[in-house]
Amino acid sequence: MKIIENQKMYNTETASCLGTYCNGGQGFCYYAETLYSKQNGKYFLLCEGGANTSLAQPCGPNEWTGGVQI
Repeated sequence: MKIIENQKMYNTETASCLGTYCNGGQGFCYYAETLYSKQNGKYFLLCEGGANTSLAQPCGPNEWTGGVQI
């Protein structure tokens, strides 16, 4: 997954995965954090969550979907 944020590229395919936390939830309550190390030695945290988490994104009137954030 490639994400550009604040004019910086984050690529989970080329970065090294150092560890993952997952709350064990499924569907709407799913939440996971994965720590990555880039080739230049910098770190980034990829957070993914379902529609009932703080990462939810609106997708219509009174409708929500999961989201991803660096």
